[in-house]
Amino acid sequence: MAKKMRTWTAAENAFNNFRSGVQREMTDRVIIAGLEATKAGGDVAGAMAAETEACDAEWPRRAAAWDAERRAARADAADPAATAAPASAADAATAAAGDAAEDADDTALRAEIDRLLTPSRLRVAGWSVKTQRAFIVALAETGCVSHAAQAVGRSRQSAYALRNRAPRAIFAIAWDVAIEQGKKRLYDLALEQAIEGREVPVWYRGEQVGTRRVFNDRLTAFLIAHKRGPAHPAMSDYEASAMLPQMLGALGMVLPDPLAVRIATEKAIARESARDPAQDRPGGRWGKLYPQEEDELFPKLDS
Repeated sequence: MAKKMRTWTAAENAFNNFRSGVQREMTDRVIIAGLEATKAGGDVAGAMAAETEACDAEWPRRAAAWDAERRAARADAADPAATAAPASAADAATAAAGDAAEDADDTALRAEIDRLLTPSRLRVAGWSVKTQRAFIVALAETGCVSHAAQAVGRSRQSAYALRNRAPRAIFAIAWDVAIEQGKKRLYDLALEQAIEGREVPVWYRGEQVGTRRVFNDRLTAFLIAHKRGPAHPAMSDYEASAMLPQMLGALGMVLPDPLAVRIATEKAIARESARDPAQDRPGGRWGKLYPQEEDELFPKLDS
């Protein structure tokens, strides 16, 4: 069974490029050693084996030198002040004050992101969770906001005000799903009328003498050309309808701010990328010059 693939870290990619170059160089050295032995009439296999052994012995030293250079470059990038000229006491105090202010800003930003990531409750006088649930059920049945609001004893304006107050609330999402279900019923009725037509009375000299069936060609053309969009951009209509009962159970909750969610996700990805999974791999520090298994691909690189 094939092993699960994963994305290389930046350190693993750099190490792989470095080792590929060393492999090409040392392969050329072994081939040249064999050619020189052939010209000299010596032991070709022995010469190539000796050069291969020398390359294998040289590889750990070159890999260690590469890692030392990489760690030194990372240290310089992380602490540019270490390579800068000594600053005066006033400059040091100014820099310390700036760092303190920056840390305070970072702390405030993290606190604000944590606040935005915390789900909240939607509390509005006259719109309890029970009332919201009854409104959504009525809206799904009728497809009409005015009728649904009247069914729960509230005004149409207050219903829209509640939705506009918290657009990330489950109430607003369930509203869209309920409207789509109402549209489906309306679409079914319109489709039936387009196919079956409708009866209209026939009048003669002020009296109804019969009926006739008429068809609306414009309605038929509209239904053929019309394509309804999904109620939610991340869910199909089927998925949204299937989740409506769960939404009814979660009414009153306001979802986290999407910008805060994106920032938190990006920070989590950055932390995961900074962590070197090669540190958890078994085997020697520098692996093999010509690895055969996945666990031999990368050394335990210092982060």
